[in-house]
This record gives sequence, C-alpha cells and structure tokens, in this order.
Amino acid sequence: MTDYTVIKNKRIRKKVCDLMSAMLDNPDKYGIYPTSEFMSKMEDYCLELRHEVIGWTWAQACILLDQGKDPRKYDQANLIPGATADLDIVLEKPKE
Repeated sequence: MTDYTVIKNKRIRKKVCDLMSAMLDNPDKYGIYPTSEFMSKMEDYCLELRHEVIGWTWAQACILLDQGKDPRKYDQANLIPGATADLDIVLEKPKE
C-alpha cells in the first residue's frame, strides 16, 4: 500500500498545499470551489518548474562548453545526479 503522506519534495508540497488551501477556503456563495482558478495556478506552477529545469540544463551545457567539452556528445544520464541535488528533486519512489 502506498503512503501518500510521504513528502517527496517540501517546496512542491508547500506550493500545492497553499494553492489547494486557497481553493478550499474560498467557495462561492453556492458552495462551489474555484477549481478552474486552482487548475490554472497549478498549470502555471508546473510551467515555472519546467522553465527552471530548462534553464538549469542550459547552464550545464554552458559549463561543458567552458570546459572545452561538446554538450551534444555528453551523456545526459550524467546530468541526473547534479539536477536532483541542485533542483531539490527526489527521484526515489516512496516505499509501499
């Protein structure tokens, strides 16, 4: 059984909880939650994360060029440890 209470990333969990709390704390006069606004903000946040990762990858390519290496010939798998450390990403699946 999966433990869904395990926090895989504190920054992402906090942002999701903040957005969800804002939605659940603000139903309209008919008791309907602003789910469209929540989904739009979640999508914006996902795009922000995507842009952060793209920027990080670009910076790594520049570092390789500065070191005289060709980033096109660099094994992308070698970027994973650095990305997980620099971007605070947890890649391990929670224990079931």
